[in-house]
Amino acid sequence: MNLSKKQEYLIIAGLLVLIFPFFALLFYTHPQSDDYVFANMVPEYGIFGFVKYMYFNWTGRYFAMFLAAIDPWIYHSIQLYHLSLVIYFVFFIFSIYLLIRSINKEKITRNRSLIISLFSVFFFLQINPDLYEFLYWYPGVIGYQVAISLFILLLSSTFSFINDRITKRKYIWTTSLFSFLLIGTSELLIPFLFISYGYIIFFLKNIKESKKSLLLLMLIIFLGFSFLFLLAPGNYARLAVESGHYNTNVFFKSFLSTGMLFIFLIQKPVFVFSVIGIILIALERKNEIKKKYKIVNPYLLVFISLLIIYASFFFVNLILNASIIPSRVFSIISFFTIIIILINILNIIQYLKPVDNYYSNIYIYLFSGIIAVSLLGFSFKSFSKFITAKPNSKSNYIYFHSNLSNSIYTIVFEANNFLDSFHELDNKLKTGNKKGVETICIKPFPNYSKLLYRTEILSHEKEWLNCAMTKYYNLDSVYIQN
Repeated sequence: MNLSKKQEYLIIAGLLVLIFPFFALLFYTHPQSDDYVFANMVPEYGIFGFVKYMYFNWTGRYFAMFLAAIDPWIYHSIQLYHLSLVIYFVFFIFSIYLLIRSINKEKITRNRSLIISLFSVFFFLQINPDLYEFLYWYPGVIGYQVAISLFILLLSSTFSFINDRITKRKYIWTTSLFSFLLIGTSELLIPFLFISYGYIIFFLKNIKESKKSLLLLMLIIFLGFSFLFLLAPGNYARLAVESGHYNTNVFFKSFLSTGMLFIFLIQKPVFVFSVIGIILIALERKNEIKKKYKIVNPYLLVFISLLIIYASFFFVNLILNASIIPSRVFSIISFFTIIIILINILNIIQYLKPVDNYYSNIYIYLFSGIIAVSLLGFSFKSFSKFITAKPNSKSNYIYFHSNLSNSIYTIVFEANNFLDSFHELDNKLKTGNKKGVETICIKPFPNYSKLLYRTEILSHEKEWLNCAMTKYYNLDSVYIQN
């Protein structure tokens, strides 16, 4: 498609407008739960002492814990807290832009690379099942958003090397660094790291044998860093504390989680539209795709893909042994599921034979039907929730089946009051400390936000969150009024 510079700028502006509500809410969130734990422990242990303590006593995520050790709430600065979330989000967008440029720099202009990047960001924000932990909560951001950003940067370095844009030495150093940081940020990405490299090595055409050998060598380096995480004593100490709470069938639960993920995606109109768009573009550039990718039996690839997604949930279910999969885990697995779907589409397209106008019309009707069904489901669910919703209600929150709608609603109706409530709570706890008050009873939050709010002070003063806030504000006890 030929676009003028003016049209490109208009598309970029439109995408920025769509992303803006997500971005704006970064300035209305506030520290919660783990932020207080980090803020209490880091002054006691020091940055590297904290990382060491967590590695041996709680988690092998050494880089995530380093980022936790610089949590802005340690310095009691809400402005710094917001700024850090902005920096991580910009870093996420920049990583996607670098990946697009590394894959096809010669054929895609900077403007078009930016358009693809911004659309990819908007797409992922729209289908993300847990925006709160991905965007608006510092401990969640450093464990999930940063992990995906590092993974994308690692792929950027790899494709830059394959396309002769960086030297062998630079590739080894950058990829080793990114993999070291990535594995130390989230163990959930370790399997996908090996799967991605396996696909690049065995299914992409026109890669020199010498480069394939180096890519295989990098797999050994990845394996070494993986052991650095897996052998962390803290992992097993945490498992001993958290496991055994539920006795569920891991095999069935993983199967159920896989089905739920696909149902979740198909209910998202932006996902359906995007898949259809990718199919149409791939049909148009079928010959170009054949030159770059090896053809795999589509039935075999679909089976392997489903097995990978199922195995991902199985791995998480086995480790967590929880009654439900946390939505933050869905965020990461959905990200890779979309990549797997894209790979399958490109592969299936190569098997399609030229069709006449009759079959072309059937495809058009089929695509239109999928769009219609998706939009009907979207409209019905949104309308049914809208007519029964009550403002500031936890049980009847207006949940449009769209993260964009949720974000706009939160900005217009909830964000200001929500942040003001936090400042009121913060000032009350600080004032109580200055006046020498030992115990403070807090009224329930008067302004609730489904998108931004997750934890709240509990009625029992010995609960871990109450204890963390008590220590942070140098009080004797804090509890919520029944």
